[in-house]
Amino acid sequence: MLAQNSIAILLDYYRQNPDCKNLVQGPLLYDDLANISTHFDPVWRGDMYGIWAHNSPAYHANLPFEIPMQGMGLLSFEKAAWPGINHRFTGFGAEEGYIAEKFRQNGGKNICLPSLKWMHRFGRPAGVKFKLALEDRVWNYFVGWLEIYKDPEHKMIKDIYANFKDKLPAGRIDIILDRAIKNCPTWTT
Repeated sequence: MLAQNSIAILLDYYRQNPDCKNLVQGPLLYDDLANISTHFDPVWRGDMYGIWAHNSPAYHANLPFEIPMQGMGLLSFEKAAWPGINHRFTGFGAEEGYIAEKFRQNGGKNICLPSLKWMHRFGRPAGVKFKLALEDRVWNYFVGWLEIYKDPEHKMIKDIYANFKDKLPAGRIDIILDRAIKNCPTWTT
């Protein structure tokens, strides 16, 4: 669900920014219709890279501002600017920071439009209707960030490993990482 006038505000942003290379998102509006999160801070917590956060001064200025990343419940971009998502991704998770970084690498930014508010249905009375497998998420993190950094020794790859190594059966993370390295032929080592 979108806040009133959200689409008009988004279209106006694109009129003012022709040939836009940015990933455009808005603040998450919580179920209480009062609290918001303007972005994700790029830190690990639990099984996710990203913690909901709020940039109050930028939000209240009501002008577009750059953010590190945001949940992917609402995202917009010009079709010509879409950098694609790795076709090796599977299951659910790991796309937020990865997609934002791909836009940055292609000369764009991740922009928050304060008036482009959206709601995410966190509560699921009927349960989740899709597969939630931690191994899929770990795989996606490795594949995505290996694509971006092209270096199995990069700090982000080591952070993924450290975050998940004790959450999977013994040795399983090594198998997933090795398979991800072998399936990402876009670098030379």
